[in-house]
Amino acid sequence: ANLIRRIFEAIDKISCSIEFDMQSNIIAVNSTFCNVMGYQQDELIGQHERLLLPYDEEDSTKHKIMWQSLREGAFIEG
Repeated sequence: ANLIRRIFEAIDKISCSIEFDMQSNIIAVNSTFCNVMGYQQDELIGQHERLLLPYDEEDSTKHKIMWQSLREGAFIEG
């Protein structure tokens, strides 16, 4: 169990992670995401994901497809 915990901690340090609720509000971010994006965790939790989007991206087809995929249970990376 200790080894598994250390593996997850190592993965958390090298990858950005963000989680949203079904209304597109940010519910979790890891420290790597915060460092890359220049935010503190408490600045992001509870905010709508549009905070992180360029103005013209929120209504883009690509963005709508991404959210439809997430609502269907897909895992998105990249």
